[in-house]
Amino acid sequence: QRIRVRRVLEFGSGISTLSLAVFLAELHPGGDGPRLVSVEQNGDEVDKTRERLARHGLEGMARVVHSPMTECCVLDRRTLCYDLERPEVRAALEGEPFDFILVDGPMGEPGCRVATLPRVTRYARPGAEFLLDDALRDAEMDIVARGWRRDPAIEVRGVMFVGKGFLTGRIR
Repeated sequence: QRIRVRRVLEFGSGISTLSLAVFLAELHPGGDGPRLVSVEQNGDEVDKTRERLARHGLEGMARVVHSPMTECCVLDRRTLCYDLERPEVRAALEGEPFDFILVDGPMGEPGCRVATLPRVTRYARPGAEFLLDDALRDAEMDIVARGWRRDPAIEVRGVMFVGKGFLTGRIR
């Protein structure tokens, strides 16, 4: 509410997708197309999330796209990452820039989230805020220390000590 989010990008769909869709529907009643893009690696979870949104009448507020994992190299690290070159994913990312990014995926080997944020900064407006879930895990702390802090497009602000932690920051 503070930053009047218009468009949200989420990695890892589920209950958070429904929660974000409810929030965006309240913030922007009437809607004018999907305001939330949720990128998910698991096809079954894509279906479940779409069904959950439909049950609550929010299918028009969110677009859930399937993005299987592929190999990539980001910040001098080779890892598995979302396949952002899939036509469905690229189409969902295009358009109005994102104001907020939630990184709660992918699930995989420790450190695999390192590639997520750096690969989508070009789709965010300058000043867009982000959260990294589970920021107090060793692998996520390493992502920040040896990865994201080196990326000139990413400003790391700190950690909120809630649950397993949320790293906060913004896109420059």
